[in-house]
Amino acid sequence: MSQINNISSSSNPARQRLIYLALIFFAGAITVAMHDAFRWPLKMPGRHGLELMAILIFVRAASGERYAALLASVGGVAAIGVFGHGAGVESVVLLLQGLAIDIGWRILRGQRFWLFALPLIAGMAHTIKPLTKLFFQQGLGIPSDSLVHGLVYPMTTHFVFGLVGGIFGALAYYAIHKNKQHQ
Repeated sequence: MSQINNISSSSNPARQRLIYLALIFFAGAITVAMHDAFRWPLKMPGRHGLELMAILIFVRAASGERYAALLASVGGVAAIGVFGHGAGVESVVLLLQGLAIDIGWRILRGQRFWLFALPLIAGMAHTIKPLTKLFFQQGLGIPSDSLVHGLVYPMTTHFVFGLVGGIFGALAYYAIHKNKQHQ
């Protein structure tokens, strides 16, 4: 009987870690589902950065995983296939955004005002989308509707929506973190 208890107790941390990683993965999938669910009537490029960056920043701040935002982005890429979005360009963009958030996090994590810098990281990470679309448009001839009037407008709107989404994600993390400390 003690051997069974040892096996059970030794696999429990592994099982908990797997569940934890699955939750991060599904957080990314939720961002893509929300993209389908929230059809914001705004006709502005980057508007879905509100929910995307809020979730990615929250996951990044709340997780101890080294590449939490990238793992969430992989979950989003998996969901892109399910929901039938532009799998090629959108997948590349999402992975680059997750990686950029993780890199920004690693650079700023030990700094004094890292929580306030997270929205800026989110804004900059979200501007990866129009830049990547420009690369695909110029290099591979894959057109993008958001670049019809140039790069400045989509870069600005992506940054602003990403920044606001990052503020929401950072505030959500801060509220939960403060609540845990208070209890």
